[in-house]
Amino acid sequence: MVKTFINNQKIKVKTNILFNKILLYISMLISYFFSYWILLWFVIYYIITRVDISINNKPIVNHDIKKYITGNLNPKFAIYIALFENIIFFVYLFIHKSNISTLIKYGIMIIFVKVIPLFALQNEKIKLPHDLISFSILFIVYILYLILIKKTLYGIYKTSAKYLINNENKTPFFKFYVL
Repeated sequence: MVKTFINNQKIKVKTNILFNKILLYISMLISYFFSYWILLWFVIYYIITRVDISINNKPIVNHDIKKYITGNLNPKFAIYIALFENIIFFVYLFIHKSNISTLIKYGIMIIFVKVIPLFALQNEKIKLPHDLISFSILFIVYILYLILIKKTLYGIYKTSAKYLINNENKTPFFKFYVL
């Protein structure tokens, strides 16, 4: 038990409830959807490899680190895998007679989260051993994160499919706009 005082009144809070609320807050910050992890990977990769950020004319990321990241941590392969999965899921939504508005929103999400990053990386070459290993490590970290927050990959897909088929704006990208 954790004892806290609000307005000089003693309030008892069970530590497991507090811990669960902290995990819920963290899980809202880190998305349940692996696609957003890949998108974050792309954004970090793109900034490090394309943008020269310096302080007092000294680059924050030196040339050797940029070269290593460019050669070993390219997210292009992961984005292709995620795009393939999204296309399959789009077909699943279509077969299950999801609302046309939801299908349009899902298509827009695919464009913003997959197609535009792939277009930005069009001149990058996929280096399968390195890119596959990087993708696998990120996926393992993602699975460990799901275990930590007591979720399953199947459960996340089942819930998101239910939301999308029922035209409920409860998935992260869909909360940003209404069509």
